Amino acid sequence: MKIYIFGDSIAAGQESSFSWVDLLRNKLKNDEIINNSVGGSTTLDVLERFSENDADLIIFAVGLNDSSYFEKEKRILLVDFKKNIGRLIKL
Repeated sequence: MKIYIFGDSIAAGQESSFSWVDLLRNKLKNDEIINNSVGGSTTLDVLERFSENDADLIIFAVGLNDSSYFEKEKRILLVDFKKNIGRLIKL
């Protein structure tokens, strides 16, 4: 199975020597896992970065940065967050 992951720093494994994606890779040794996660990503960033692919499964691991307390210019309003999640689900 081919699994694509689109997420933020938690999925990217920033500031960590071992991420949950690494745990998944160790558990699913026969599957191909492609991690397209980038630290700081919001749902809008993932929508802009997402492209058609041949994945059997897509994991969207994003949302924490949408409520950014410190970077108000990156903050996503709740109504827009809901729309973005809806768009990701429909992809």
